[in-house]
Amino acid sequence: AHVAVDLSGGSVVSTIMILRLFEVAGVVLIAVSLPPLARAAGKDPARAVWLGVCNPLVLFHFIGGGHNDALMIGLIVAGLAVATVGSRPLVGVLLCMLAATMKAPAIIPAGFIILDAVRRAPSDRRVALFAKLSGAGALAFGLVSWACDLGWGWIGALGIPGTNRTLLTPTTFLAHWISEVVGHETEVLNIVRTLSAVATVVGVAYLLWRAPRIGTVRACGFALALVVALGPIVLPWYAL
Repeated sequence: AHVAVDLSGGSVVSTIMILRLFEVAGVVLIAVSLPPLARAAGKDPARAVWLGVCNPLVLFHFIGGGHNDALMIGLIVAGLAVATVGSRPLVGVLLCMLAATMKAPAIIPAGFIILDAVRRAPSDRRVALFAKLSGAGALAFGLVSWACDLGWGWIGALGIPGTNRTLLTPTTFLAHWISEVVGHETEVLNIVRTLSAVATVVGVAYLLWRAPRIGTVRACGFALALVVALGPIVLPWYAL
């Protein structure tokens, strides 16, 4: 974003257009990576492209809205495709951790890739492989954070979405419905969100454990859906 502002000479319109080029790149990554990933999951690649690329919501929100979610998801899909189809888990982890520097939930696919690679490795190499993949991912994340020179303020900023209260969000809707009966709206909302966070952690842990039976890509998709559904805020493009 800083580079886009510098290149535009301070023009708001030019800055927005430059930023949208990154979102177009994200959509291109999705378009390239989705078909092989769909085949690996036993699904129709054409249907996957219609849903994930030609979907009008992609145009409206990812490109029209200029959200960095587009680039994040492009990197996640590319990372999963490289790891699953290309059998290159290290590259897959690095792509997902690069995505995580934009939005934290992208760490989840990296975790699924790491555990899948460790499970497939010979028993005497599992610890070393786990250390290699997780260490490389953490290093990549740290290097990007250092290069941006923005420090670790993003950790505190993770709580910002929780300040929003929209009834589009299932947890907020549930808390609002309960507080209509018992009152204490803020306290009920805090309890519901805490229970949802616990349920998310338990659910993701279960999916990581059951991934060999469910399928790594499918289990990862369920995990991301769980994070969205039980999160503190749900916005329309999260469905993508």
